[in-house]
Amino acid sequence: MNTLQTIKLKLAVPQGMRLNQSLGSVLQGVIMETIDTQYASYLHQQNLRPYSQHCVFHAKSQTLDWYVSALNTDASHKLLLPLLNMPDTVYLRQKQKAITIQQRTLIRDTTYEKLAEKFFSKESLITNSPSTITFHFQTSTAFRRKGQYVVYPEIPLLITNLLKRWNTFSEMDFLNSSDIVPLLLEHPFEVTQYNLSMKYFSLEGTKIPAFQGNFSFKTDKNQTVRQILSLLATFAPYAGVGIKTAIGMGAVTTEINRQTNY
Repeated sequence: MNTLQTIKLKLAVPQGMRLNQSLGSVLQGVIMETIDTQYASYLHQQNLRPYSQHCVFHAKSQTLDWYVSALNTDASHKLLLPLLNMPDTVYLRQKQKAITIQQRTLIRDTTYEKLAEKFFSKESLITNSPSTITFHFQTSTAFRRKGQYVVYPEIPLLITNLLKRWNTFSEMDFLNSSDIVPLLLEHPFEVTQYNLSMKYFSLEGTKIPAFQGNFSFKTDKNQTVRQILSLLATFAPYAGVGIKTAIGMGAVTTEINRQTNY
């Protein structure tokens, strides 16, 4: 069974060091310096990398919460474990400053099979039927379509992006049918609420156009569609959404608001 895990490292940051979400690209360098060189080379060759990471900064306490998720068992062993076991003091070459790890915590731990069972077992047919799903985009998020940035969470892009990640890393076949995407997108979704703003992501002197904020939509009445969307929404905080999730973009939390009657 392929593992899904998320760790949180609480970092103490030196005074005067600028804290923002783009620090994720610097922390990406820490990952590559910490893990085995052969595995690092392997990751560089992948279009979809088996992990996501982002940071949340707290200016008042001058601390940073660094979240790293592994999307399969191999990444859990070869990426998360080295990060959990690295020295308390980490040198950031790009910033020429050292940071201190104050706390290391495993905050999420499950498998793809357990997530699937949660939404597709007989007992879940009623209790896990959502009416609306909310995505809280915590860091700058964007998609790419035909070479252009898409800076709005278009539901077809959101669903197909998560479905591709699930099918790439889960090693489960039940969502890998050519009929799944047409089924999910057969009927238009009703957007119920959104509060989004443009939030550029800085990367090596380039500003990537992106969005941040909250976005809610009502799911279809079809039972299977509701189950699949619930599953993908629960998977999203591990995988991230959109482009460049390995350097800090596309971090999300999700809410599933259910009702038993339609």
